[in-house]
Amino acid sequence: MEGKAISRMFAALSATNEAILRARSEDELHQRVCDAAVLGGKLLGAATFVAKSDGLLHCVALAGADFLAHFPKAVDPAQAQQGLCVIAFRTGRTIATNDYMNDRRMRLYRDAAFRLGVRSAVAIPIRRAGQVCGALCFFLRQTGGLSRHVVGVLERMAENVSFGLDRFGQVEQSEQLAKQNRRLFSAMNNIVSQGVALLDERGRLVMYNERCRQIFGLPPELTTPGTSLRRIAEFIKAEGSTLDEPAGYLQAAREQIAVKGRYECVVRMTDGRSIRVLSEQLRDGGYISLHEDITESLRQQASFRLLFDNNPVPMGVFEYGTWKFIAVNDAAVDLYGYTREEFLERAVTDFAVVADPDAYLKMLEALPLAERDGVIVKHRRADGRVLNVKIFSHALTYDGRPARLAASIDVTDQLRAEREIRRARGFLDAVIENIPMPVVVKAPKQADAQVGDWAYTLLNGAAEKLFGVTREKWIGRTPAEVQSAASVSIISKLDQEALTSGAAVTSEVSSAKLRGSMRTVKSYSTAIRDDRGRAEYLVAVFEDVTEQRRASERIAYFAHHDSLTGLPNRVAFDEFFPRALDASNGCGGELVVMCLDLDGFKDINDQYGHAAGDEVLRGITGRLRAAAEEGAFLARVGGDEFVLLWQNVGGAGKAGELAQRLIAASKTEFDVEGMKLRVGLSIGIAVSPMHGADCKTLLANADIALYQAKNEQRGTIRHFSKAMDSQVREERALRADLQRALEKGELHLHYQPQVDMDREVIGYEALLRWRSAARGDVSPMTFVPLAEETGLIVPIGEWVLREACREAASWSGRTKVAVNISPRQIKGGDLPGLVQRVLVDSGLPASRLELEITESVFIDDFTRALSTLMRLKALGVDIALDDFGTGYSSLSYLHAFPFDRIKVDRSFVADLGTNERSDAIMRAIVTMAKSLGIPVLAEGVETEQQWSWLSELGCDAVQGYLIGRPQPPHAISRGVTRVQAQN
Repeated sequence: MEGKAISRMFAALSATNEAILRARSEDELHQRVCDAAVLGGKLLGAATFVAKSDGLLHCVALAGADFLAHFPKAVDPAQAQQGLCVIAFRTGRTIATNDYMNDRRMRLYRDAAFRLGVRSAVAIPIRRAGQVCGALCFFLRQTGGLSRHVVGVLERMAENVSFGLDRFGQVEQSEQLAKQNRRLFSAMNNIVSQGVALLDERGRLVMYNERCRQIFGLPPELTTPGTSLRRIAEFIKAEGSTLDEPAGYLQAAREQIAVKGRYECVVRMTDGRSIRVLSEQLRDGGYISLHEDITESLRQQASFRLLFDNNPVPMGVFEYGTWKFIAVNDAAVDLYGYTREEFLERAVTDFAVVADPDAYLKMLEALPLAERDGVIVKHRRADGRVLNVKIFSHALTYDGRPARLAASIDVTDQLRAEREIRRARGFLDAVIENIPMPVVVKAPKQADAQVGDWAYTLLNGAAEKLFGVTREKWIGRTPAEVQSAASVSIISKLDQEALTSGAAVTSEVSSAKLRGSMRTVKSYSTAIRDDRGRAEYLVAVFEDVTEQRRASERIAYFAHHDSLTGLPNRVAFDEFFPRALDASNGCGGELVVMCLDLDGFKDINDQYGHAAGDEVLRGITGRLRAAAEEGAFLARVGGDEFVLLWQNVGGAGKAGELAQRLIAASKTEFDVEGMKLRVGLSIGIAVSPMHGADCKTLLANADIALYQAKNEQRGTIRHFSKAMDSQVREERALRADLQRALEKGELHLHYQPQVDMDREVIGYEALLRWRSAARGDVSPMTFVPLAEETGLIVPIGEWVLREACREAASWSGRTKVAVNISPRQIKGGDLPGLVQRVLVDSGLPASRLELEITESVFIDDFTRALSTLMRLKALGVDIALDDFGTGYSSLSYLHAFPFDRIKVDRSFVADLGTNERSDAIMRAIVTMAKSLGIPVLAEGVETEQQWSWLSELGCDAVQGYLIGRPQPPHAISRGVTRVQAQN
């Protein structure tokens, strides 16, 4: 949107310039300017006030239909309460409001403004002979419509009106001003950072600057002195750039340098950057090559076209070498009488009226980078009439081609010449004014002035905004007169360095006085010297790098902080811990290390999703921060794991009190989208120096204490002790032994019979046993949970499946073998594929294999678990639901999958006949199963009374010590199909 507004403002500016050229009186000029603002700039209204001899400000021009009936004919600037125009007239500076209805200065005019639709406005003083003589007022219908770019163009309109009001002045002074501005404009290129490379006469690298290496990404081996330019060109070409083939590129460069003294081209890199390469031959036969990233310049070409096409000054762009025009504006078409198509078919030499065409061509070839003084030549129009024109030109790259921008001023009429020179000056001023980077120029007040006596001579619009000043306050004054002592000290140092170094000086400072907030600004300063080497100007270009620095700070912050909770992360903790321990050791104190782990957090993630889990984490973080001691360091080092470091200065017991507060803070429910969620907190504590003198030991011991707390009773606190260390070491040793048990053949299977109610053997359940060479028989209650926790259950489970099927294949009849399947096996891989391979390898019919699962397989991923069971069922194996009644006992599982058997947990069988609740539950399970057509097997049957109850209830099968204990394979009577009760 702002781009469109700027385009309209430039259209109004162009119309203003045309009005200055054609207006026959001041009143006509004022009215044309107001009309241009409304018609060309699409503003709501515009008015011009001029001071008259009666002391009043008279409205001499007005545009905008609704404004005609509401504006006063004259106002008294001496009165206290006045609008923007009077304030601008009295102060001599631009006065703007981006929110007219809420600006206290405008309270007397709000009703009228509301009716007219005014939402923002600006008043700009106009001058005659340097003195304020009135004000231009512009009114917009949008709140916030006055960006710095829009105001800058409107100020340029007012300044051009001021030029129009000045009577015919001195052409020589105008030319000097234009010369000065062109010179300053040219200086801008001298302070822009470029890549520079020096080569000897054979094209080998002598030296380069860092910017040169950065632009092309050259590796170290290509930046050593003596490296050939051809190797560098081959690298750039290989990287995918648009550079010509190295041999052709080098040949073209040598030929053009030999003819023209220079070679210029544009290389487009694969990342979209455009690099201009300019090479010239040195006197000693070597070469200097300059490399400049012109990507941003190309992006600004649209802005250049706007200034170029709509400028009233005749302008054209011609290509070096062919000298043909490649672009002309409408003003040039009008001046020379050719159509645009005819123009673009001609060269510069076709227009020149010269006695010696060859000499004229040599003059063109020898033109400097910028022709500041102008060259007067004779040009012939299309109708044959000869014009005396003064040509100002500047080299540039246009559409990737080396070219030259030329402005033609018809000096046949001296008056017109003066005005056109002003337009050229205005154009160059506009370019400087609209450069997005702040530009400031200083010049000495007198010859041989010290650096402190250099005064400001130019500030562009970007500089005004950066420093929060108007140029009128600074122009003609030294830094000491308008800036703080601290700023003057920095400026003087940089200026002195620029004057003595002969090169651009770079600096970076932060200040709260820039744009009303703390800003970080990078500056580039250089001295512009005359032909004798004396400094004429000090030019400084500024770049606001605040956002870049903030981005770097944000990157550093997120590298050391958890993005979810804002707490320090593992990296920050690892950096802080050694410093905290050193500080504690230095003062002889105790450093408390707490490992905190949330209880039940995984269940929240599994049941309610990670979004709910994230909310709980943010909530618990806030509570822990509030409950922690002042100065405590709290970090999130894992999903639901935290570490707290605290310098204990309160004596024994304080660490425990802090831990109790933390646990208490975690007990309150969290309200997440209407759900009441609860987590617990377990804490392990280690204290230096008694529990360790180094970070690794302290953290490990606190973690051991946390492990003990979670194993014994969640939601508790445990302080590290040596006994804990021994226990954890034992568990770790057990884990290591279990990992080796499968490899060493220490695992084996026992089989427990399953019978129907006629005591006929229908199958055996394969039960895992571990006889360790070092530990003897290890209880399954000890090692099976450990295998689940470590993931060893997956390879162990595969071994059990293979071994059980192999053994069962040797049994006679249709006796089944039942194998327990872990939830990890369901999640971890292709279980149906494994079962199919095992059945094929062992030769066991699928109908004789029963896989026992628990309800927990459905918890994490119901859909995947159900799909896996369906694939297993399709193989022909039976699926039994084990430990029924101890988990969620969700009937939805029985509805979702056709189980072949339900195995009732032994806890319900143990109380049969003595506990009415157990009797009722067992009766309900059997009744439900029969209605679903699912057989029921009761586990843990140890007495005849239990057998009788189960038989009476209609149970289908039993398993337990009453029938038989688990036995190794060789103890099973393979021919037995019926068993009696065991005593």
